[in-house]
Amino acid sequence: MKNVSKRARWTYYRGDRPELLGIKELELVGCDRFAEAAGLAFHDHGSCYEIVYMENGKATWEVGGELHTTSAGQMFHTRPNESHRASMNFIDPCAIWWMVFAGPEGKDSWLGLSGAELREVEERLGRLPRTVTVDPQILSPFRKLRLAIASGGALAPVLVRHYTLDILLH
Repeated sequence: MKNVSKRARWTYYRGDRPELLGIKELELVGCDRFAEAAGLAFHDHGSCYEIVYMENGKATWEVGGELHTTSAGQMFHTRPNESHRASMNFIDPCAIWWMVFAGPEGKDSWLGLSGAELREVEERLGRLPRTVTVDPQILSPFRKLRLAIASGGALAPVLVRHYTLDILLH
C-alpha cells in the first residue's frame, strides 16, 4: 500500500539562501496544508511576531488561556514571547500561510523603513487585533514571496522585503 502524506509543507528558514542573509527581520515563512487534524503544541518564537493567514478551513488558537477561532480569509497573530498552540494541541484540516519576523521595536531601520514610517508600522503592530479579516488578495504577495525566495538572484532581497511589507501592511 502506498504511503500518502496527510500534510504538505513549504518553509524558508533565515539563512537557507545566502543572498537573503541581510534580511534579518524575516526568520521563517511557509505554508502548510493539513488534510487531517495535526499536532501543534505550545511553542513561542522568542523575540519575534508570528502571523498566520487562513487560506481555507478553520483553526482555533490558544494564547494566554484565551481561544481565538479563525476561518478562511482571517489572520491571527502572536506577539514576541507569547506561548501559543492550536486548541487542544491539534490544528483542524486547513491551509495556512505563516510568517515569523522580528519586530521594529527599538530599531533605527527595519525592512528598509526608517524614521516616521518605521514608527507608524511599530505603532500599528502594537494595536493589531489578535484576529482580523483581511483581503483574500493577500495570497498573492505570500505566493510571490515564496517565488522570490525560491528564485534567488540579485533582486531577491529587494523582492523579499517588498512582499514581506506588502503582507504586513494588508
